[in-house]
Amino acid sequence: MIVRKTVLLLAILATGCHAGPTLTSGTAPPVRTVHSIALPGAPAGGVAMDYLAYDRVHHRVWVPAGNTGSVDVVDGVDGRVSRVEGFATAELERNGTKRTVGPSSATVGDGVVYVGNRGDSSVCAVGAESLRVGPCVELESMPDGLAYVAATKEVWATTPRAHSIAVIDAAAAGALTRKAEIPLDGQPEGFAVDDLRGVFFTNLEDKYFRGLGTRVLGATRAWPVVQGRPYRPPLQISPSRR
Repeated sequence: MIVRKTVLLLAILATGCHAGPTLTSGTAPPVRTVHSIALPGAPAGGVAMDYLAYDRVHHRVWVPAGNTGSVDVVDGVDGRVSRVEGFATAELERNGTKRTVGPSSATVGDGVVYVGNRGDSSVCAVGAESLRVGPCVELESMPDGLAYVAATKEVWATTPRAHSIAVIDAAAAGALTRKAEIPLDGQPEGFAVDDLRGVFFTNLEDKYFRGLGTRVLGATRAWPVVQGRPYRPPLQISPSRR
């Protein structure tokens, strides 16, 4: 679990992503600018942040601001900040140092943004347009990263302390339901989703890299199976091969 501290500011980088003329040896590179946005209610020690999410439809950046118990939503056009408040926080001690944890991850679904909270081990759905907090579900362990799997209308949450990935059913409007838990032999942290092939990739922070099927057939199987496609064993890359 990695928490990055900021001193009240969130840096936004303009990458110049639109197509433009091909650069030649005498052409100046595109200009990239950086500006900062102050997050409201930041304590003296700064805001604890981890995962951010971008909502392409509403042009908003979702910033779970853990120790403030809120999620800051930044307008990508004019930089205005709206707050979604009321998330639980908790005080944890690690290596003799106490810190406050709260909302720390987000992933964008269909008209909904899902927020993972270390403060109470929950995942909540928030209206992408209204910014209203909707249904929540409590997990067995605090979530780290979240990923929305559009093909199955699920939210996958890495839960490193439990050595597992929690799968949440988000198909029903107004409800989130714990659907499955995939046990792993290490601590899952980061992730990537291949919706086309139905594969969820994660690294085990303390070990190696895995690929898992996102379309699960049979809850009793030790590993998921990709529906309608030949099953391939999970991909493993040991540290020595990196």
